Amino acid sequence: MYLAIFNNERNIDGVDRVYHSRYYIEEAERGKFKILASTLVISEIYRIFKAPNYNGNDNHWNIWEWDFVEIVDVDIKIALESVKLMNNCHTKIRPPDSIHLATALHYKNLLNLSDLDFLTWDDILIHKCNEYMSRFNLRLSTPRSRKLNLS
Repeated sequence: MYLAIFNNERNIDGVDRVYHSRYYIEEAERGKFKILASTLVISEIYRIFKAPNYNGNDNHWNIWEWDFVEIVDVDIKIALESVKLMNNCHTKIRPPDSIHLATALHYKNLLNLSDLDFLTWDDILIHKCNEYMSRFNLRLSTPRSRKLNLS
């Protein structure tokens, strides 16, 4: 969702991804839920938003300082789970995607949540992994495709 904002994805296949992404960020900021992100997201954000001129001074998008975002460190357990996911999804997925999924699964299990929504604009990732991840009650969907239960 962050990358859709940074890339100003206003009309991708007729969808204003910025609008839909901001909606969920604003709802999280209002306390409706927390956004979970792996530490990998930080490098992805700054690669697109700052590179090649990032000097460390602009903290506007330091999401790890936002109260409504939970940053999860990628540890060995998450890394090994990501390998399992790369091998078990319908077709092979990229390591960054598997790390994001493994982070969500780890967090879901850590908090003993019955289910969890994983929002992404990556339709290919959803297609490749949604069936496999559903066995863990982890639902992959685009931010526009479902209204979460925000109550």
